[in-house]
Formats: sequence, C-alpha cells, structure tokens
Amino acid sequence: MDEVPELDPENQAFARVVKLHGTNIVQVETPTTSSGVTGEDGGLQECLCLLPAKFSKRFWIKRGNFVVIEFTVANDGTSEGKIRGTITHILYPDQLKRLRREGNVEW
Repeated sequence: MDEVPELDPENQAFARVVKLHGTNIVQVETPTTSSGVTGEDGGLQECLCLLPAKFSKRFWIKRGNFVVIEFTVANDGTSEGKIRGTITHILYPDQLKRLRREGNVEW
C-alpha cells in the first residue's frame, strides 16, 4: 500500500477526479504544457476516463481523489473521441503525501 506506481511518461499521468459520470466514466484533470502534452506548465487539461470493472464496488472514487491514468490511442495514432484514457491505479492518501514530499505531484 505504501508503494507508489511508476509512471511511463509517454502515456501515463497523475490526475485529479473532477466529476463522476455514471458508474464507470470519470472526468479527470491533468497538468498540461503549452504544447498540450502532460507536464509542468501550470495549465490543466480535462478529459474523460474509463474506470475498469476490476475497481467497481471494490474501490470508491469521489471528487478530489487522485488516480493514475493511462491514455488510450486509436489504431491510427490519434486520441480522438470522448474517452481519452483508463484509470490504472487509485492513489491512497499516504501515497499522495509521499508524492507531494518528493515533488512529483503539482497539486
């Protein structure tokens, strides 16, 4: 429980839950750069993510929780569509404190 998941900077990011849309659709926000890629520019990008069935009725997500998302890419290399990613990890408060102490999370 103390372990913090390692991120693949190419297609994963830390995100904060903004709104819940139904049972398995979650709106999240991630830090963005001026080029639109996840980074440290200070801006926030909102997108919809899918909550996999393995988390359903086992873990409860509410607004303000932090998660790790993996961006999905279509076969043609674009990320068009409403669902832009999948939640891979739900961060516990002690994991979030550790990330903030190490300076990995901007919020």
